[in-house]
Amino acid sequence: MLGDGECCEGSVWEAAIIAGHHKLDNLTGFLDRNRLMIDGFTEEITTLESLDEKFRAFGWHTIRINGHDFAQIGDAIEAAHARKEKPTMIICDTIKGKCVDYMENDYKWHYGGLDSDMRDKALASIDRHYENV
Repeated sequence: MLGDGECCEGSVWEAAIIAGHHKLDNLTGFLDRNRLMIDGFTEEITTLESLDEKFRAFGWHTIRINGHDFAQIGDAIEAAHARKEKPTMIICDTIKGKCVDYMENDYKWHYGGLDSDMRDKALASIDRHYENV
């Protein structure tokens, strides 16, 4: 499991190179691609795209999915298990704080905390979202 901000770390790429080199087909990674890191939007701080191409360059099979869609997650896991001679990175496009109106796409929630009033507002926001689905 990786956050996209962690892809600015050299140790991530060192591990990716080794896994690809050794064709670790029993390795499946998940990258939460919400485009936010602790200090702001990833592309304003460090250009990361194209992550698909970067992992492929290191010998990985890549799958990009909607990280909020459980069916796509399940299908991607099955595809990763079926893939031979390469590790697989499942890049999950997500929205940080999805369904919570005051949290969505706000990088400050990397380190934010909730009091009971904020928790109740968050739960109400999630309920409203799913009533409309």
